[in-house]
Amino acid sequence: MENLPSELFSGRRVRIERWLVDATHDNYHYNGTTSFARELDTTTDTPVAKVVQRVRLTKNAVGLMLLTPR
Repeated sequence: MENLPSELFSGRRVRIERWLVDATHDNYHYNGTTSFARELDTTTDTPVAKVVQRVRLTKNAVGLMLLTPR
């Protein structure tokens, strides 16, 4: 993700949270779960101008990524 709003992210570290629903993650038919668990929860060590995360989604998968300035 590039062009993050500078008034929110400029000179700040970024918390990255990621959720995934696919054939084997947070899937009621696979493991009976009824809640969503974060797959990733990390904060960058230094301020960043862009966030690079590579996630390969399989067929019928959905992902959510939440970026929060720190």
